[in-house]
Parts: sequence; C-alpha cells; structure tokens
Amino acid sequence: MTPDDAEVAIKNAGDMPEETTYSWKDSVDTSEGGKDIPAVVVVHFPDNSEREVKVTVHTNKMSDSYTPEAGKISKDKFPEGTEVTVGADGTVPINYPDGSQDTIPGDQVVEAKTDADKTNPTVPGTKVEVKDPNNLTDEEKQQVKESIENANKDQFPEGTQVTIGNDGTATITYPDGSQDVIPGSQLVTKQGSDVANAGDAKNNGQGTTASIQGATADTTAKKLPQTGEQDASATAATGLGLIILSLLGLFGLGSKKRKED
Repeated sequence: MTPDDAEVAIKNAGDMPEETTYSWKDSVDTSEGGKDIPAVVVVHFPDNSEREVKVTVHTNKMSDSYTPEAGKISKDKFPEGTEVTVGADGTVPINYPDGSQDTIPGDQVVEAKTDADKTNPTVPGTKVEVKDPNNLTDEEKQQVKESIENANKDQFPEGTQVTIGNDGTATITYPDGSQDVIPGSQLVTKQGSDVANAGDAKNNGQGTTASIQGATADTTAKKLPQTGEQDASATAATGLGLIILSLLGLFGLGSKKRKED
C-alpha cells in the first residue's frame, strides 16, 4: 500500500491543510482478496504534529475483476500466478493468486460423445432375400433384425434396439437415444437375384447413416438365360455368313454354266 492509498483512506483529506501528508503506521497485507483489513493511517500536519486514524482496507477478489468465458480460456489474460486446472468431468477451476476462484462447469467446455458417435455398426456379410424389397413381411423383418444383431453382438451397448422398416431400412437406437440408420438396400435383396457380400459398414461420423466399404457389386452374366433366344450379335453374324455363302454359290454356278456353253 502506498502513501497515496493512505490519503484515499481519509474521507475528508481535502479539508486538511496544504502540505499535509499521509502514511501507513504498519504495512498492510493485501495479498488475499475479499478481506476487510484493519489498518492505521498517520496524518502528518505541516506543524509536525500527527494524528492516527483507524481505517478499514477492503481487498477486492480477482475473480470479481476477471470474467473467464468457456472456450476462450487464456492464461495470458489472467494475473501472473493464476492456475487453471481441468477436472475429470471437464470442470475448469481457475485459482487466482489472491486465493479467490472462478469455476467453469464442464458442460460449457466439453461435449460428451453419444453412443452413436462411439459405435460403428457392421452391415451383415450377406443380404436377406425377400419377395418384395419395398414391402417386407414381419418374418423377413425379423430375419434382417437378427442378422444385424448377430453381426454386432460385441459392439452394441446393452439396451440397444433395432427396428426394421417396410423397405428393410434398419434404425439402431442406442440407450442414450442417439441413432444410426442403415439403408435397406444394404440389407435386403430380391429373391432369385445375386446376393452381394456387404462387408463392414463404418459410421460416417454423423451418427445417422452407415456406408459400405469394399462392397462386392453384382456381376452381369455374359451368357443369356436358356430361353431359346440367341444373342442378337451372334444371330446377325450367322445371317451375314449365310448370305455370303449363298452369293458365292450363285457365283460359282454361273461360272460353271458359262463354261459348259
């Protein structure tokens, strides 16, 4: 504390004679904020007489002077010696040098991951064959559900619910209410068609959809079904060959007749 502070402690210092000075009788410890400290100011009059005045010094807490904001914590903005720590739940205690403290709740600093963020659902390796991919029966829906649950039995948290839509789309609802969705096109195929191996699905980071990695696409057979119809290109080639042979035959017969004549 300075002599100027001592003068401020005297309410009517302005009424004192000119050349009056002020000092603290004893040093005042203001290192701890939020305290009322008794002290004595010595008033020195110009005629060398003195008078002691008892005053109270109030120290402000640094936490009253600084307003930390979540996401903008910077030690450069705090007094030297400020300590910032982070608790297990993300709570941030800020301890100022004077012993005062501010606390920022963890929910203002960190965002907890949902079950969907933490889970990458696996698409079953084989699609379920159904009569109508756009309108599954209850039995077919149950088959799709069991297929997904079996593929993810070691991944889904306890309490996870799997529901199947009419088109085979699977909605996976986790215990915390977050969801993943796998399109029906990745889970079902029409009966009689080739069934693609789906492989693993990996969550896209948004917790809403799943995508297939390394999916094997259906291949189109080069041979046509045994329907009695021939490949159009083969038929055209055969017809062209017959025409050429016929022309050659006529040409040969004409030449032979001319020779005989």
